[in-house]
Amino acid sequence: MKSIQQHLKANWYYYLLGLLMYMPIFGHLNSLPLRYWDELRLAISAWEMLEHGQYLVPHYFGEPDLWNTKPPLMVWAQVFFMKTIGVNEMAVRLPSAISAFLTCVAILVFSKKYIKSRSLGIIAVLVLITSLGYISEHGTRTGDYDAMLCLFSGLGLLLMFSFFESQRLLFYYLGFLAFALAVLTKGIAGLFFGPVILIYALINKKLIGLLKNPHTYISFLGMAVLVLGYYFGREALNPGYLEMVSFNELGGRFEENLGSKKFGYWYHLEGFKNYRFAPWLLLALLALPLAYYSKDDKLRKLTTLSTLAVLVHFFVISSSSTKQPWYDLPMYPFLAMLASIPLWILYSALQKVNLYSFALSGKIIAFLLLVVVFRAPYQEVWDATYKPSEPPWNYETMGSEHFLFNVLYGKDNLDKAKVLHLGNNDHLRFYKKVLAQKGIEVELIEPENLQSGDVIVTCQAEIQSLLNENYRLELLNDSSVYRKYRILSANRKSPIDHR
Repeated sequence: MKSIQQHLKANWYYYLLGLLMYMPIFGHLNSLPLRYWDELRLAISAWEMLEHGQYLVPHYFGEPDLWNTKPPLMVWAQVFFMKTIGVNEMAVRLPSAISAFLTCVAILVFSKKYIKSRSLGIIAVLVLITSLGYISEHGTRTGDYDAMLCLFSGLGLLLMFSFFESQRLLFYYLGFLAFALAVLTKGIAGLFFGPVILIYALINKKLIGLLKNPHTYISFLGMAVLVLGYYFGREALNPGYLEMVSFNELGGRFEENLGSKKFGYWYHLEGFKNYRFAPWLLLALLALPLAYYSKDDKLRKLTTLSTLAVLVHFFVISSSSTKQPWYDLPMYPFLAMLASIPLWILYSALQKVNLYSFALSGKIIAFLLLVVVFRAPYQEVWDATYKPSEPPWNYETMGSEHFLFNVLYGKDNLDKAKVLHLGNNDHLRFYKKVLAQKGIEVELIEPENLQSGDVIVTCQAEIQSLLNENYRLELLNDSSVYRKYRILSANRKSPIDHR
């Protein structure tokens, strides 16, 4: 009992940090239906993989998926959780959440082992989990590739750095393995930190030694076997795959804009400044001069590595014609470490303060500093994750999916309602299949098949106009995200809404 008390007393800050990490990373992951497009696509591929056992070639509604050409490591993780806890939102999203948790653990371990400071790692993790660009949809909160990519690519870079500092070959081989897993998560994006290793080695006059080291070629060969083994194996089973990989990853996204909008070169910097890393950007910029003013050689090296990681990755994703907000995700652990450095320097200085001969006064002041600094950013992340809501711009696309989601979890009744949705309805087909396995049959109806007496659910203004022009209606439910009507009769002059 005494040993347990001593352990808790010595490590209470880790338990407190764990509590603070829970809501941003794991809290209420299943509060919203699957996100349209990428998360939904991965979920469908994972479910079909679970059903049919075709683990090398992800399928999408029965056909080999050549639109999404990423390797299936993330999908495999989702298959594992679907098999363990069932086909649901939590199974799709847990791999991302666990990746975020392990990223935080990696930062803590690295800080303790290399910098010999627990507090630097804790501050860096607090910065990371209060960054709205990291704790976000298409980040750690949804079943997309990017949180897992962030884990493996960041871990690979830290392991390579650890090899440079210690010359332990275990770190070298594990670093190559981590980069192989990053590639098996999101293809070529898993190698974006590769130039950082070469530049860092060159700056520290270790590049020649690296190139002469036989273990470089042995570990690189092992990585190539893992990665190319998958790519060529899938090509053998799914001819045409490598051609699509070449277009999607080696040329298409860089040379032409495959997104819905075109953005300028500084798009990602604007994102950091305005929202995604807003509370911490200035601190990150201060890290470089402060670290080099410091006499701590290890701190300077860590700052150099983190700065290179941020700059190289920023250059790569900013040079691409296709830009999406989540492309910046692998930068966040290194941005967090940079932003933590000024805070850690101030925190460490305050701990040495001794006011009124009270030995703990400096530690109390330092602790209160962290409370004051992190209170508002943490509250903002808490608000975003404790009760996540659908943004209004998604109503047209995802409103009807919310209806099926609510039926699935007993928040609404089907009442023989038919769902009417124009355009792509893959998200509705997914929930239709989930409900069918629970014995609830849902009909997705086309406009030309409407009849008097039908109960219709829709979320699209175009459909509501169509109903308004052609039928007399009774409004049964208006959830703000979707509406449910009963068709009373055909009547072109009747208003759509009697309120």
